[in-house]
Amino acid sequence: MLKESIIAEAKKVRNLYNNSPEKAKWKIEVLKIIDRLEGRFSLQDIYNYTTSLELLFPENKHIKEKIRQQLQFIRDDGIIIFIGNGKYKKT
Repeated sequence: MLKESIIAEAKKVRNLYNNSPEKAKWKIEVLKIIDRLEGRFSLQDIYNYTTSLELLFPENKHIKEKIRQQLQFIRDDGIIIFIGNGKYKKT
């Protein structure tokens, strides 16, 4: 069980390196936000950081859409679980 757990965690980290630097930066920034939140959080909790993301990515005019996209990627990596109705849970 421990071996499988370590392998799963390594795959999550590896996925960051498979992205272009810009994509990886987005994912890292959203992960930092998630890390600040409680075990369960909402999409609105993430949206509360929109202004700081706008400062980091001034060329992006679709911040909320990008947040949702990154949450899907992070969910696919198994770091969070989508519960429904804009609610998430950390794994």
